[in-house]
Amino acid sequence: MTAFSAWSRLVRRLPGPAARFLLERIMVRGLMLGWPPNRRAARGNLRRVLAHAGRSCRDDDVDPLLDESLRLFARFLLLMAAHPVEVEAARRTLDFPMMERLKSLGAEKRGVIIATPNYGLVAHFLWALVEGGVPLSLPILNREFLAHFPPGIYSAIKTVGASATAALEALERGEIVATISDINFLPRRITTDFFGAPAPIGYAPARLALSSGAPILPVYATANGDRGVVECDEPIRPQGKTLTELHAAVAASMQRFIARRPGQWMVYEDFWDLRAMDRKYSLARRLARWS
Repeated sequence: MTAFSAWSRLVRRLPGPAARFLLERIMVRGLMLGWPPNRRAARGNLRRVLAHAGRSCRDDDVDPLLDESLRLFARFLLLMAAHPVEVEAARRTLDFPMMERLKSLGAEKRGVIIATPNYGLVAHFLWALVEGGVPLSLPILNREFLAHFPPGIYSAIKTVGASATAALEALERGEIVATISDINFLPRRITTDFFGAPAPIGYAPARLALSSGAPILPVYATANGDRGVVECDEPIRPQGKTLTELHAAVAASMQRFIARRPGQWMVYEDFWDLRAMDRKYSLARRLARWS
């Protein structure tokens, strides 16, 4: 059992209100955001998004957005612990207007690459798709830290290296591969314009699309009160495009949706500090081996 799985077992023993208090008030707001660099980065990211859209970015504008983001991140962590209150939310509270587009792309038999950032109810919608029988896999650096997940969910998560063999094989079978598109754990850094400056966001969707011919479907699960809506942007097709063009297209889609609801974005690091992000990505790759 990994340390995260052991921690998750303890969290699952708590009733919903107590678990939420532990995650949101103590871990997220107290420990994570209590660290000054994290707090500065979180506020700076929101200011950048607002300023790029020509909106006011005073403290009074940023504070409610940060509050929204932290509440969502606590819910994300609860689902990562497989707490019943958020598992039930994934099952019962999401609407999927994007399903018709997903099915039509799937009918082309090329596979589909879902590109979704750390935004809104990202974990909830992926959980719901897998539990609903959608043939979906999610490649991550090391799936062992999620060994406490139910077998049906855990089997959809794949440990992959830089080769992405498992993801390409899934696409060849006409299945769906989900990628978290605002982070990059691939060995090479590639930047693209993101809210007005170069950022090393993930290029896995672009690389998979070029290698397989599968379309990229940007998907966003926006929380609206007690419910969430899972919608998609227009598909991004790789034919005739370069890696740089596909990477930029995914970034532009994320930029549009994040700008619409900045408080749904759950990123608390300065994406535009390239050297710092290189160090953090490198550390994350090393830690994944022992998670």
